[in-house]
Amino acid sequence: MAENWYSRAYSYDYDGTSAYKIKEYDKYNEETQKKQDEKKQGRLKQAAVNHKKTFIVTGVVFAVAIAFLYANVMLIRVCAKYDELTASLEDIKVRNTQTSFEISSGIDLAEVEEKAKMEFGMQQPESHQNVYVEVVQSDYAETTQQPVSEGNFTDKMISGLKSFLEYIR
Repeated sequence: MAENWYSRAYSYDYDGTSAYKIKEYDKYNEETQKKQDEKKQGRLKQAAVNHKKTFIVTGVVFAVAIAFLYANVMLIRVCAKYDELTASLEDIKVRNTQTSFEISSGIDLAEVEEKAKMEFGMQQPESHQNVYVEVVQSDYAETTQQPVSEGNFTDKMISGLKSFLEYIR
């Protein structure tokens, strides 16, 4: 049988059907299938990594949002407590003013003097028992340091040296 160039380039197998099976095509088909499978695995791995990244970013954004909301809730609570305490302080000031007015209007000095004389046996001081002290207030202050004179560099050096010598003695 005469061989042609086509039959020499490819080797054929006969598998019992009317068609011939080309070995090189099967190798090419297997290699192509392996490459496609590897690419598919790579795409699946990349998709899994992308899903993980998306999940992590979403989780971080969610955590930051929750932290922000929590901080705002705490700020609102503190402001409400501040407002409540301020209102309470104002109420206490009003009651204090009212009580002070009631006390000052309820005290009669003649009544106090009479009660002091009757119940406690107190009496008004006599003229020789009063002692008046006159306090002289003056508007000056004494300094404990000597004033620093504004001079040139040599004057300052000489005064510093004198001070040092006095300290050593």
